[in-house]
Amino acid sequence: MPSGRKKSVSLRLDRFGHDALGEHLDGTGRSEVAVLHTAVRYYLGDAGSGRIAWRVPRLARSAALADTLEVELDDDLHAELRLEARRQQVAPDLLAAHAILYYLTDLDDGRARRVLGDAVSRHGELR
Repeated sequence: MPSGRKKSVSLRLDRFGHDALGEHLDGTGRSEVAVLHTAVRYYLGDAGSGRIAWRVPRLARSAALADTLEVELDDDLHAELRLEARRQQVAPDLLAAHAILYYLTDLDDGRARRVLGDAVSRHGELR
């Protein structure tokens, strides 16, 4: 059960990521917070997939950043993000930005809709 407390994440995106997130927000009317929550849960849920794109690429660690958005995550989700960031030896903020791009890319090719649709069908709601 979520603790109700929040932790801030500095979502630093390059120009491509910023534009992709902006288009998604414009097209769906969702908030940055809602997209980040979904993206982080989606990303962490895909941990055992074996996909090459799952790990934060080395180049992402030195990308030119366009904007920084301060977004709050529930304390429990932030703890999961920190744990995985530690495993990958990257900052939680970098992992959050990677999760957004991972999620938006999968939305674009239809994979995320299939996976999320299956999760909703099995559990009745997306947590």
